[in-house]
Amino acid sequence: MSPTRAVVTSSTGATARRTASGAAEHDGILEALRQRDPDAAATAMRAHIANSYARLGPALARRAEGASE
Repeated sequence: MSPTRAVVTSSTGATARRTASGAAEHDGILEALRQRDPDAAATAMRAHIANSYARLGPALARRAEGASE
């Protein structure tokens, strides 16, 4: 696991399943780039951003609420 992924995982309480799905999304983005397919890369990146927000948004919001108290 990369140091950045370890920090995000520990700070948001990410589960192994969520971490694996994010890694699979990264693989899809990289594969589209390797294939020089900008449309597939853009589609994969948009999906990854939306999925990341859905996965991380609630944890980050709880963390921000705790910081403001």
